[in-house]
Amino acid sequence: MSTQTGKILSCTALGKMPATCNWSVQFEYQLDAGGVTQAQVLVGNNSNDGSGWTGLTSPLWASPASTISLTNAPGTSDTIVLACPDYVAFCAFGVQNLAGTGRQP
Repeated sequence: MSTQTGKILSCTALGKMPATCNWSVQFEYQLDAGGVTQAQVLVGNNSNDGSGWTGLTSPLWASPASTISLTNAPGTSDTIVLACPDYVAFCAFGVQNLAGTGRQP
């Protein structure tokens, strides 16, 4: 099984920050058959929150520098790796200075 890095297209907070927050993450990745597709993953500490979500899920990123791995994305046998987005680093982990730039998300 190979690994590919997914491209995050959007990231939206769902719930109260930070402990009970889930994140709806839209991302793009390569298909085994060629081409590119998009998928959505619910990321968080309480992804089984009773909302009825039946799609991809993942625990919250462990740190602002960590990644999550999705092993069951539709249309690929690859593991999709998603880096922690700046917005999550700021909201969930309190990172104030993103990538040394001094900017806020």
